[in-house]
Amino acid sequence: MSTTIIIDEKGIHYLNKFNNRVVKDLPWSSFTKREKLAHVFEAPKYDVTSIRPMKSFYDQFYWPVLIDSTVTVHNDAFLGKHFLAMFYANRLELIRAFLLGVAHYRPDITVDPIIFSNHYIDPENYNIDYRQQQRIRILSAVFCI
Repeated sequence: MSTTIIIDEKGIHYLNKFNNRVVKDLPWSSFTKREKLAHVFEAPKYDVTSIRPMKSFYDQFYWPVLIDSTVTVHNDAFLGKHFLAMFYANRLELIRAFLLGVAHYRPDITVDPIIFSNHYIDPENYNIDYRQQQRIRILSAVFCI
């Protein structure tokens, strides 16, 4: 149920929080370019994309990985599959580390620019704008009230 996510120079590691066993390991070398699919009308523009499901507050990220000679699309919301995901404290830092890792270790992989603006990350220096995030939260709360 609870998974710890570690992003480092080797890739993305998913660990079981209770016994520290590796649940899944995605090295940077397993990331691959998105292929043009025959049943899709428009070719994909970016390798790493995100969408926000209708009943969710969090973006779901998608990117292709090569596992056992098969390209599959991996998805993650960087919530650690935590029971109280809304309180997952370092989600923005995980997304930032993910984007930095893609830029540093796989510069051939393209990232949808909307990911940066949706998560208050500057695409030039990868700094998180916490003030802008707070302003949006306060304005959203005032609007709801």
